[in-house]
Amino acid sequence: MIAIRSFVSSGANWLITGLSVLVLASCASSYPPAPEVAAAADYNYRIGPGTT
Repeated sequence: MIAIRSFVSSGANWLITGLSVLVLASCASSYPPAPEVAAAADYNYRIGPGTT
């Protein structure tokens, strides 16, 4: 019984460690920063029936 608890505890520790590493790795992004000014919204989309 003690061996099973030790195994489960060890597995839980590895799971928590692995998830922590994944969370920290996902925060590191290689994307460039967003532009300061976005394009002007001078367009009007019509979606659905009656679109010409």
